[in-house]
Amino acid sequence: MRAIRLEHAFLLLLLTCIWTLLASNMLASSRRHDFVNLYTGGSLTLQGRFADLHDPQLQLQLERALVPDLRALVPFVRPHFYALALAPLALLDFDTAFAVWIALQTLLLLTAWYWGYRRFGPDSLLFSALFLPGPLGVASGQDCAILLLLLILSYD
Repeated sequence: MRAIRLEHAFLLLLLTCIWTLLASNMLASSRRHDFVNLYTGGSLTLQGRFADLHDPQLQLQLERALVPDLRALVPFVRPHFYALALAPLALLDFDTAFAVWIALQTLLLLTAWYWGYRRFGPDSLLFSALFLPGPLGVASGQDCAILLLLLILSYD
């Protein structure tokens, strides 16, 4: 493996700081929006309510119990097997589950970056850090890092 050049390491560190600052400003709204539907899907699954998993009225009721000032439904649109994978999150309280989710997504994104480094060399770290949708998706409470890792596994 080639070493990371000093100027690339500096830029990588700078971009990581920028994305971290941006992410810290987004987390409060992410918990109340993008993550709430994933938690709701996991909660319904944990309760054994597969038939109700895509019921918009029930989803909205459960989401508003978690986020009382929620204006509109953030629908759970993933398939049933995905909700089953999310069920362990629903064993935790909402705030703890969100923290675990963000930590997991961050770890998965860093794993993808490490895979790129091992496969394509140090320049891939720079390209990864320049690609805003990865860190932005994690900060938004979305599941893009899981999907990225699935793509990597199908590639390798």
